Amino acid sequence: MGLRLPPPILQTLMAELPDTAGDGPKERANRWGLAPAVLFLALVAGGFLHDSLFGGKILTQIDALALFEPWASEAPSDFRASNELLLDQSLVMLPVLKFFEERIAAGELPLWNPHNYAGQPVAAGPTGGLFWPLNWIYFAFPSWHYHAWSAWLRITLTGLFMLLFLRELGLARLAATLGAVAFALCGFSIVWLNHPHSQVSMFLPLLFYFVERAARGSSHRLIGAMAPIVALVFLGGHLQTAAHVLIGFGLYVLFRLCVPIGEGLAQSRLSKRGLVQLASAGLLGLAIAMPLLLPFFDYMSVSQGAHISTKRDLVASVEPLSALRFLFAPDLSGHPQSGDYVGPLGHHLNYQELVGGWVGRLVLVLSALALFLARREKRTWFFAGLGLFALLVACQVPPFYEAMRSVPLVKSSKLFRFFLLVALSLSVLGSVGLDQLLRRLRHHQRLAKIVGSTACLIVALELGTWGFGYNPAIERSSPTFLPETRVTDFLRADADRFRVLGQDASILIPNANLFYGIDLLTGYDAIEYRTMAELIGLLTTAEEREFSIKEIPWFDRAVPLWNLLNVKYVLADGELPAPLRLVLDGPVRIYENPGVLPRATVARETLVIEDKQERLAYLGAPEFDPSVAVLEKKSGVKTADRPVEGPVKGDVEIETYEPRRVVMNAELDSPGMVILADAWDPGWIALVNGERVPIQRADHSLRGVFVDAGASKIEMIHDPASIRVGLWLAAAGSITALLLLIRSRKPMQDQRLSGPCA
Repeated sequence: MGLRLPPPILQTLMAELPDTAGDGPKERANRWGLAPAVLFLALVAGGFLHDSLFGGKILTQIDALALFEPWASEAPSDFRASNELLLDQSLVMLPVLKFFEERIAAGELPLWNPHNYAGQPVAAGPTGGLFWPLNWIYFAFPSWHYHAWSAWLRITLTGLFMLLFLRELGLARLAATLGAVAFALCGFSIVWLNHPHSQVSMFLPLLFYFVERAARGSSHRLIGAMAPIVALVFLGGHLQTAAHVLIGFGLYVLFRLCVPIGEGLAQSRLSKRGLVQLASAGLLGLAIAMPLLLPFFDYMSVSQGAHISTKRDLVASVEPLSALRFLFAPDLSGHPQSGDYVGPLGHHLNYQELVGGWVGRLVLVLSALALFLARREKRTWFFAGLGLFALLVACQVPPFYEAMRSVPLVKSSKLFRFFLLVALSLSVLGSVGLDQLLRRLRHHQRLAKIVGSTACLIVALELGTWGFGYNPAIERSSPTFLPETRVTDFLRADADRFRVLGQDASILIPNANLFYGIDLLTGYDAIEYRTMAELIGLLTTAEEREFSIKEIPWFDRAVPLWNLLNVKYVLADGELPAPLRLVLDGPVRIYENPGVLPRATVARETLVIEDKQERLAYLGAPEFDPSVAVLEKKSGVKTADRPVEGPVKGDVEIETYEPRRVVMNAELDSPGMVILADAWDPGWIALVNGERVPIQRADHSLRGVFVDAGASKIEMIHDPASIRVGLWLAAAGSITALLLLIRSRKPMQDQRLSGPCA
């Protein structure tokens, strides 16, 4: 029975698969002949994830929070984290996904997170995956079991896309199935399974497939089918991996432009028309992805992440041979699942980064066989060259590593992850090697089927056995599954609007506060506003303050800036001096800050300090007066042609406080400034008594609004133009792609070359 696929995209992808040697007339006539291979992939993925798919467990690493307070002191004495290397799941993906779900359930598009960094444009941080289509299933039907079914679907689709590409290359089904299993369960796919990386890498072979379709001749429907895939490469939620995918895709386009592949009259290469189609699909895909890309580039322009990437390496160095050995023996230095990993360690250097190229030993043997048996095929040497180049980059071998680090934006993409291209290349070469072997057994069809089937099973078992349990499945009833604690209960019981700061930054580790709805001054994000990072950096003497907030290990400067930033409670594991008051004792002590200012205040007066270093020195000084608003420059607002010299008296109360809307009522005896101790962002607009007014950047990174004397209603709304423009572009791009996809037009005839040099 054939595989039934929803029209029209997958039907377009599956149409006109090439005939292959060894296939009989019935198989060639059956467009759905890939059904057995796809079923095998689905079963392999189901077996790999059976504990979480059918055993009632949850595919998550959330128990790793018990490594930190306040969860550690309440965890069982024999607790051991299931996999510490997957901590980003608990600190980035899962809490942000939960925040998205809560805000969408409240009827709001979650573009602003008020719970970290005094506010951040969370949709602009691509790791959240707000626009990833599968996440909207979770938003509609929130369940912890979503993570397992999503992972199963991604593994299956990764294999299917690889299968399509390998069949388009003309490989027999069993050979293509082997490559599909190898890539679907390769090191990169498994170690990043519950990260957005795998939501991007899954499309790499599909983009290669589109190149082949364009090279062999196709209608404009290819543009309509490919454009959404290009968009998903970006919307998957990890632009670093997207950059690596596009590098591999671009290299393959260049190869097919210059080199025909095939046999005799069936040779083909990418024509100018095909190149135009690929470029058009790419541009259309970019348009569809603009709701993510436009806010991201806005954020990057003022980000701390972009700033520090120019000042230091983001990853530690590693000996090339130490990295290379993971390609042949990934567990030679231990395995995180068993807790005995002792391999290379360092900043962004661990097992997870180094094992991405692992595809199993049988695939390595078959890849070597391909270099011998298919040595006359140009595609063999392309993938050998691509794999070698990616391996040299990933293993930090000069000058290849330095060359890629010199490429703008690529330097910050953690080049260890070029192992993805190594895994793809080895999977293709392994398929070619098996295909060559099966061709030599074409007169012994039964033996060929046994050999091919056995090879597929060996690869599935080898990779499945290695990867099983790396992404842990834990019981929902486990005491380490996101429990309530005395600390979180105390903080949630306080009805005031306030922020929390851990003196030891690992206490209530960011962004785990999102699970509990607690406002934390710090956060865990790869981007961060530069001005907010500079402001919060004034609260510590740690050297890490020069790089990013998330890397600051402690906060040891009890300066008046705490009061301005609305820090009411400080968490510590020891004693803190007066005037802080101990309000909860235990392994984690909670101290109350009696000098904390409300979230919204009236500035007694304003002061202009244009020089940044002077301004930061003033704000971080022990004698700083938080009631004085510090501005960067004189304002042209009619109520403030010059700084407010005060003293201004008045009150302000918050009437409504929502992530994207804040309403305040102010009563001032003279013109002055109202300060909201939330992060300044160009996407916010302000209305005072219904009239739009500019929001001033006050105190280096907060929001201030000038108001006249008397009663005023101040409304701040987060309405970034980048999102509006991005959504319009996405709508236009999606409609265009759909029209191209469904238009009635016969495909072009294959553009075959009459000779190797035609």
